Amino acid sequence: MASISKDTSTGRYRIQFDANDGKRQTLRLPSGDKKTAQSVALHVEHLLNAQITGTPAPQATASWVASLGEPLRGRMVRLVLIAPSADTTVTTLATLVELYFEQKQHGNKSSTRTNIEIVANDLYGFLGRDVDVTTVTVTSAVRFLAHYKERKLAASTIARRLRRAKTLFAFAVKRKLLTENPFAEVKAANAQPQERNAYLTIEDTQKLIDVAPPEWRCIIALARFAGLRCPSEVLMLRWSDIHFDTGKMTVTSPKTAHLPGKEYRVVPIFVRLRPYLEEAFDLAPAGTEYVVSGALADNCRATAAGPRGWVSVNLRTQMQRLTRRAGLTSWPRLFNTLRASASTDIREEFGETAESHWVGHSPAIAKRHYSRVPDVLFQAAASVQKSDANSDVNLTQKATSQVTAPEGTELTSGLEKQEVQEVTQAYATSCTSMQRQRLTLTGLEPVFLP
Repeated sequence: MASISKDTSTGRYRIQFDANDGKRQTLRLPSGDKKTAQSVALHVEHLLNAQITGTPAPQATASWVASLGEPLRGRMVRLVLIAPSADTTVTTLATLVELYFEQKQHGNKSSTRTNIEIVANDLYGFLGRDVDVTTVTVTSAVRFLAHYKERKLAASTIARRLRRAKTLFAFAVKRKLLTENPFAEVKAANAQPQERNAYLTIEDTQKLIDVAPPEWRCIIALARFAGLRCPSEVLMLRWSDIHFDTGKMTVTSPKTAHLPGKEYRVVPIFVRLRPYLEEAFDLAPAGTEYVVSGALADNCRATAAGPRGWVSVNLRTQMQRLTRRAGLTSWPRLFNTLRASASTDIREEFGETAESHWVGHSPAIAKRHYSRVPDVLFQAAASVQKSDANSDVNLTQKATSQVTAPEGTELTSGLEKQEVQEVTQAYATSCTSMQRQRLTLTGLEPVFLP
């Protein structure tokens, strides 16, 4: 008897059945509603009965099998529900994508699956779902890159999507479906535009906080002063994670939760952050679980529990409203900039090691994606240079004036006049003393006589 269930992570139906070898197997449907799943389950039962009794399947089931396309046909062949057909050896692009998801379903987060699906749909639109992956060449990959550029996508977006396409075909090579990866040597420049590397000053952050409601004050402070990822880490922070007495908090990281040892990190309750945590604690009703609470946060967490995870959570629109209300010009990558600015400040004040541990990324990643040069450093550098230049000019002028003064001019500084007079008097005294002495020869050395 085949049973039907719905995969909550993907929203798709799956059919489970007992194969002839006694093992419980799962057939995942690529699409379709519950009614379609029920129809497929019925055909699966007919196919299993035909295998047990050694009789042909009903005509309706046979016709249905003949009309099957990829990737469902390939899955049923692998589950030994139907026999391979003459062209089953052809691995289509759609089959490759489904094979990838089947193998990676426990290792990838929902957001990763979403990102791969975006690239898969791009490949479907350019190459076709049913294209034989063995016919995809380096030329095809180069044309695909040109296709992205024609769409006027950002350079960083093109580079990310191309890497994911490369990952898919690297999987095909690993599974021995291909001998080489056509995307292996196709690269796109991943230059981060300088205008996207914004830095939000403490002063502008305070302007933003001043116009924000209580829950947003806490969101902004956690992201800007402690470098928490927003929305995932900010909205998953619980009061049980906050330890005011020790000045520490435990930050759960959904982004790195699948990596051993990266499930969480311990972060200081920074001086600038503490007032906003204390305010949130005082405003929170008794028994409140999350630091950022209320309807907004609850809706975001409910959305994040869906198939697409935190990717589908949108706080950007409300953040832009707050930015306009504060009289600030909106900057690119709103929340990433808050985290990058915090990362820059922490590294400047506490060093690279502390920044890596507290913000939750490696030094290499920090330098590549989070390093910023605040305007205050430019101003400080310019001030030092100006001061040094002025000092050099003053010293030169002073030295010159002590040695000589142009004829017909006067030294205006009283101190300079005194110094020159002292030098002149000493020189004159020395000359007078020499005039009073006469020389005689004793051997080869002159001797001063009184």
